Amino acid sequence: MKKIAIFAALNLKTVILTTTPNKVLKNLKAFEIEIIALRNGTHQYHFLMEDDFFAYFQSPLLEAGNCDAVVVLEKSERLIRVVFQIKGTIRLICDRSLDEFDYPIKIKEEIIFKYGEKEQEVSENLMLITPHTPHLALGTYLFEFVALAVPMKKLHPRFVQEQDPDKDDNKPLWVYSSQEAEDPQQTDSDAIDPRWEALKKLQNKPNKSDKPR
Repeated sequence: MKKIAIFAALNLKTVILTTTPNKVLKNLKAFEIEIIALRNGTHQYHFLMEDDFFAYFQSPLLEAGNCDAVVVLEKSERLIRVVFQIKGTIRLICDRSLDEFDYPIKIKEEIIFKYGEKEQEVSENLMLITPHTPHLALGTYLFEFVALAVPMKKLHPRFVQEQDPDKDDNKPLWVYSSQEAEDPQQTDSDAIDPRWEALKKLQNKPNKSDKPR
């Protein structure tokens, strides 16, 4: 059952939204923010993204994880500014050993929802909505932000330590690589980031309820 706790102080509202553990997520309504009757000002929301959230998108790129997202929404007469701060771990499979491991992530992103005559995506960080848009559906945005944090080359921490024995064990392990680094002869047209391909398929998936409307 979704649990909501509201704390009001000086027009600052914190809403904690969680999904029931060990249940299949049927939709993304728990990740919607009602805005049509929301007062102007700053509002803070907390979303918990667990395995059922990631499984909902049925993406082989990212199937499990445990992340907290703090979303700060600033509403004014002309626009809504939404700042996302996501922290947690995602479950990946090592490219070398096929062992599962938890990969730490820390993300900060921002999207502006500006009022206009029709709903339209202007850019990655600017969306147009109408004054009659009832809510902001943030589930897909949250998933995409986390999915883009998945490294192209996924290595279990023990292999990272083998490659860099002087690395501080107390620090998070971040692994990044690129197609160009692995194969200098490869052209830009051949180097296609599989993360973008997976997200492109996700965006083209029909019957999405997770859009501002």
